[in-house]
Amino acid sequence: MKIKLAVLCDYVAVSSDNKLNLLGIFNEFRPRQLPTRINGFLVVVLELPRTADGKSLNVEAIGKDGQEIFRVTRAIGLTPPSLVNGAALVGEPVEFREVINLQGVNVSLADEYKIILAIEEGTERILLEALTFRIREPQVIIT
Repeated sequence: MKIKLAVLCDYVAVSSDNKLNLLGIFNEFRPRQLPTRINGFLVVVLELPRTADGKSLNVEAIGKDGQEIFRVTRAIGLTPPSLVNGAALVGEPVEFREVINLQGVNVSLADEYKIILAIEEGTERILLEALTFRIREPQVIIT
């Protein structure tokens, strides 16, 4: 299992030829005030073995204080094996994409947060990676 891409961004679209278009990639931001809402997306592209079919992708974000700000679980549904000259490539890894809309996720503290990605099936949990992002203190503007 391999993470090919995991980013936070302002906007994401998929083109007609299945390309991901990401705008405004970030790992920190400074809101006008706290508490605030995150307005963005988490884009995850994984390379998975076919044995991951039917498992779940669990995504959670937590602050340094252990407070969870969001948790999302997505079922992993992999397409049937690719065919080359009529033969299935059963052992080939498969690309799995997930776009998670974070619009409206509330954050109350300026802090460093971790986004933990894990594959789960029952009690089995395989940690893939933890990304970090930072919310800065609001900027005070004196006029």
